[in-house]
Amino acid sequence: MSSTTATPHVVILAGGQGSRFWPLSRLRKPKPFLSISESKESLIQATARRARSLLKSNDDLWIVTNDLQRDLTTEHVPEARLITEPMMRNTAPAIGLAAVHL
Repeated sequence: MSSTTATPHVVILAGGQGSRFWPLSRLRKPKPFLSISESKESLIQATARRARSLLKSNDDLWIVTNDLQRDLTTEHVPEARLITEPMMRNTAPAIGLAAVHL
């Protein structure tokens, strides 16, 4: 019997309707893309930075977002692999979509 070690992957869910941090966030720039610290790093950039410390390769960093935020996601975390939801359907379907791709 051979022993194999699974390669870890990190999936970041980034999207939404922009209502949680209103009036700062909007549909085209929801909470993950806001910078709320002195570092000027957006929330998604900070999350990706922390996630990279767990990974062997940037190929193992995935972000699930929606089509409206595809370009914004690429701008903030260009090294991540994107999974784009065909339509926003909340957390569980986004996780399911990621599971299908991984």
